Amino acid sequence: FHTYSISLRSYKQKFPKASFGTLLRYVFNEEGQRSCPNEKECSKRAFLNQNLISRPDIFTIGLVWPTPDPDSLEIASTLSTVDQTIILSDIFPEVPNITYQLRGMICYFGCHYNCYFYNFTHKQWLVFDDSTVLGIGPNWYQVSERC
Repeated sequence: FHTYSISLRSYKQKFPKASFGTLLRYVFNEEGQRSCPNEKECSKRAFLNQNLISRPDIFTIGLVWPTPDPDSLEIASTLSTVDQTIILSDIFPEVPNITYQLRGMICYFGCHYNCYFYNFTHKQWLVFDDSTVLGIGPNWYQVSERC
């Protein structure tokens, strides 16, 4: 599943109390519209429908940025929309209430990757930066602040 960071932030402003999953559904409903294949004779929009056939073991979300170097305010604002848990039925209403836990995030910025993953043994978020692994703390907001 992927979405544009700017759309996610826009819907968060419109619906500040909406869950991350609900925001993803709103964005997909907007981005899932396409022009009619016969545009010359039809001005209507076609709506794509996305369904799950089976429960995924891992649910991955890709955030697409409008520029290769978003500023820190864009990053912080986007990360503030991300919840540590996501209920799949918020995105796909036809599926049962299955809750997924945020386990990690891979970031690419300035030709460099950083990876953030939660370590359940040590109960803290870790950042993997080249050959260095550092503990950041137990809370998601500490990851957001570092980004």
